[in-house]
Amino acid sequence: MKLYDDILSEGVFLNLALQVALTEKWAEMYKDKGIGFYSMHPGWAETPGVAKSLPDFSKSLSGKLRSSQEGADTVIWLALQPKEKLNSGDFYFDRAQAPKHLLFAATQGSHSAIDSILQNLRSMAKLSS
Repeated sequence: MKLYDDILSEGVFLNLALQVALTEKWAEMYKDKGIGFYSMHPGWAETPGVAKSLPDFSKSLSGKLRSSQEGADTVIWLALQPKEKLNSGDFYFDRAQAPKHLLFAATQGSHSAIDSILQNLRSMAKLSS
């Protein structure tokens, strides 16, 4: 299926899975520092980035995707919530906690790469381990 191939070829699912895994890792690493980490999905929004990276997907769903404002709603909502109302390390969608891993999406394996990714980020930022 062309649409499915377009989505997977861009690494959308892998990118999101890694963001979720990094969020969980940071939440664990900094749990005693009073810092909260959260990940979210904006839903599929009609943006220039989606149009450029997934042109077939964008064209086939034109007019049916969320607006940029609708896509930004949850991240703005998260930023305005008192941390006591949120759970650090959780994943949010449409202003609510959502499942982090979808059946058959192979997202749970992303955790194995996290330590290596964190080490690379520290190296690029010239931070000690």
